[in-house]
Amino acid sequence: MEMKLDYIFVDEVSMFHSNFYKILMIVKKLKNCKLIISGDFNQLDVINDSQKYKYEDASILKKLCDNNKIKII
Repeated sequence: MEMKLDYIFVDEVSMFHSNFYKILMIVKKLKNCKLIISGDFNQLDVINDSQKYKYEDASILKKLCDNNKIKII
């Protein structure tokens, strides 16, 4: 029995290792669902990430969110 997914909610995305972004993209494509992602990018950096990159404005994050972004300040 296959589970139908319309939405996946992801929290603390700012603390994700770079591999999780790739995994989320695969899941999004396979399940054809929307992702609702939240996180505070002003926290500490991810520990032991192979990428020393700030993902706040990364193209993969924009693709995961279908270019939708709300910033609460």
